Amino acid sequence: MPDDKQKSKDNEIAGLTPEEAQGTEAPPSISPVKKILVFGGIGLVVFAIAVGAFSFMMGVFSSAPEAGPAASKTADSTAVAGPVATTAPVAEDTSDIDALEQKIFGQGKSPVAAGDMDDIVRMADTLPAVKDPVDTAVAAVPPPVDEQATLEQQRAEIAEQKKQLEQQRIQLEQLMAKTSVMESSRITALARLYDGMKAAQVAPLIAKLSDDQAVLVLLKMKPANAARVLGELPPETGGRLSARMITLTEEK
Repeated sequence: MPDDKQKSKDNEIAGLTPEEAQGTEAPPSISPVKKILVFGGIGLVVFAIAVGAFSFMMGVFSSAPEAGPAASKTADSTAVAGPVATTAPVAEDTSDIDALEQKIFGQGKSPVAAGDMDDIVRMADTLPAVKDPVDTAVAAVPPPVDEQATLEQQRAEIAEQKKQLEQQRIQLEQLMAKTSVMESSRITALARLYDGMKAAQVAPLIAKLSDDQAVLVLLKMKPANAARVLGELPPETGGRLSARMITLTEEK
């Protein structure tokens, strides 16, 4: 073949033997045994890496606290202890209560069981409620009265009283006027009677009257008769009645 001849020439020029020329043309093929060994080594490396990673992860998880068993133990202890607080601060707060229970129930004795709490609560509900003294005092205070209504009622009462007083005043004035008329009539009649008597007889009677009455009688008498009566009276009494008569005359 021309190609084979050309290749032989090239090999000869390059100084290669026929075996070397054949080795350069195609690489030697790998046997199946070598392939198995190679893949087996790679598999061992991968398996070693996987085992190391798994061991590392197991070491990390083993260092963390086990929450499951602890939680179950806490739940069991809570169920056994009954209504006891589960946190440390609350347990400290209930220490006084525990001490009080020991004083009441005795050392080493347990308080009321949790199952009896429902009965105690039911018994407490049946007890009568204690009234708050403040509420009782407030209930005893009468409700506030409407001040506006009270003021209106007082005004109405005052107006009624004023009306009654006005009526009484009118009645009193009428009575006084009637009395004055009657008195005036009596004084006039008495003056006429004294005019028919002697002055010596009238003087003692005039002296027994009040100054106002005596003055009114003398004014109703005739002036001459009244002058003679004043002359029969004691000088002091006559002077006082005369001054009073002058005052009443000026007022009229």
